[in-house]
Amino acid sequence: MLGHLMEWFYSGLGGIRQAKNSSGFQKIAIRPEPVGDVIRAEANYLSPYGNISTKWKKENGSFALHTEIPVNTTAVIYLPASEKSKITESGKPISGSDDVKILKYENGKVLIAVGSGDYDFQVK
Repeated sequence: MLGHLMEWFYSGLGGIRQAKNSSGFQKIAIRPEPVGDVIRAEANYLSPYGNISTKWKKENGSFALHTEIPVNTTAVIYLPASEKSKITESGKPISGSDDVKILKYENGKVLIAVGSGDYDFQVK
């Protein structure tokens, strides 16, 4: 039973998941799920490709996520946002960025494709 709880911390609250049709975390889904009164969480997972980490917080109507994606992997990041939200990465708007690509908006989230690296997203 403790294993299920730990899995929820990593994949649910922390949002670190292996993407469908992937092996060894070569394709990653970062999908944090803030629940209830939880306003921040942090998770790390050592995959075969290296460390995957997330650190997020909610405050004053904004959502911030720092994530680390290991070398030779890709990720789709799910952020709580609408098409009217202001989304930045490292303080710069993500629209027009070559490294960060908006895939689509669905069910109150924006799906963003990224390669390996460290990212600091802010949604207002």
